[in-house]
Amino acid sequence: MTLIHLEPADVLGERPFTDLRHTQRDLQTLRFMVTCAWMALELPSGAGAERSDPFILHQPTADQWTQRIVITQPERLRRHKPLTVVGFFGLKSTRANVALAQELDRQLLPELTAHAELLAYLSICLPTGNFANLVLFASPEGKDAWGQSERHNLAVRVLTPDYYAAVRLYNGELPGGIAASETLRLNLVKYYDYGSRPLWRAVRPLPRRENL
Repeated sequence: MTLIHLEPADVLGERPFTDLRHTQRDLQTLRFMVTCAWMALELPSGAGAERSDPFILHQPTADQWTQRIVITQPERLRRHKPLTVVGFFGLKSTRANVALAQELDRQLLPELTAHAELLAYLSICLPTGNFANLVLFASPEGKDAWGQSERHNLAVRVLTPDYYAAVRLYNGELPGGIAASETLRLNLVKYYDYGSRPLWRAVRPLPRRENL
């Protein structure tokens, strides 16, 4: 399977999901999600106490949420910097199996706390109806370990090819930690076109100007 290496300014008119204007919007969305995670940390868990145990926050409700924040290690997330970032933006296919996606999601959630370097996992529904995910790690090694997760890989193999038409997957860093969303930088974006046979894949480095 060929991997295409794109230059920072390359334009692919036939694959509009790779447009760099998406990258700018995605960056702002991820920074917003970092801020949401920080605000969730500041919410009292009861009697004015700070949250110290793992928790899940659904907004507006657990049954019909448009944003979900999973914090696995609140204290460590508060103090740790820099953080390693993974951002995911998927374009849902017309043949998407929503029930299967929900079941795999339910199976994946309990595993999050088993990953020592995974500190937070956020999902948000965008105005387009597509979802964005943000994962915060204490180290690059933690990100690599998550990539070896059995449940995570099952979701990628079973769900992704049919559920998504295309995907943008970002690698980045958050030097200032959870309270400094403006420091989030994206270093690399990987593209996947699941409507292409064979699968079309590309990678693009993101210079500093794309992070302004």
